[in-house]
Amino acid sequence: MHGYRTAASMKIDTLYHYESFNAEYLIRTLSQDIIYCSNPSRFNDPWDCKPTFDISVLDDPRRYEEHVQWFDAIGRKHSPDLTEKERQRRIRIMRSDRTFLERMIHDCSSDIATVINSRYRVYCLSTEPMSTLMWSHYSRHHQGICLEFDARNDVFGAALKIEYRNTYPALALDGDDEKQHLLTLLAKSTVWAYEDEYRIIAEERAQAIANDTLKTDNNFLAYPAESLKSVIMGCETDDTAVKAIREIIVEAHGRDVAIKRVVRTPSHYSLTMTNIDDMQ
Repeated sequence: MHGYRTAASMKIDTLYHYESFNAEYLIRTLSQDIIYCSNPSRFNDPWDCKPTFDISVLDDPRRYEEHVQWFDAIGRKHSPDLTEKERQRRIRIMRSDRTFLERMIHDCSSDIATVINSRYRVYCLSTEPMSTLMWSHYSRHHQGICLEFDARNDVFGAALKIEYRNTYPALALDGDDEKQHLLTLLAKSTVWAYEDEYRIIAEERAQAIANDTLKTDNNFLAYPAESLKSVIMGCETDDTAVKAIREIIVEAHGRDVAIKRVVRTPSHYSLTMTNIDDMQ
């Protein structure tokens, strides 16, 4: 997939997904072998999955004219009823008014974001199951859970590694759409590097245009049942939730899924993990 690193190519055997504990969601994950993939518009990072195009290329007269021609071609494709006289008038405005052309490029950022949000769905994973910050951010202040998955399969092995960067990726308006969509979905600031994130990128089936990608149906993606290895509870999970999680896994579905828990390390700002049966 355009040279991006996958969990399989990085030889990652195990990946983790943090989430709040919701009994209905966990039952669905176990009983139907599906996971919920997010719409990119809902991410907490205000830069995440927000495409922006590089207007500095307009300093080059050749590139400037290429953009004018690109917008003209798009107009001919999507507005075939416009007269040639009107098309030539728009071309003259773009050539003479750089501000107007920049505004058109800016508007394209919003349009592409709309396409990305309607077409793609994302499942966020990490190689790190004991991150204090991720337990705080994504698992309801250590009261939630973390799902442990075997990544040695076609679904989790296809998870793509996030590229952490110091500068926001500027896209080329006339570049390869799929490659640029993926870069938008996979680039994050270096301040998030501690997450060591991988993302499963799927296409919502109703909006999909590729044949060889993972597909979601109403945001849900089927996964190999045997790949769910354990449910890990946070150090602040209360007794009621602990009981509910055990019942869901052991009694309701009888799945061969381990139940684990992270606990605070005495005298240190760190977490350790244990099997919950060892704590009885």
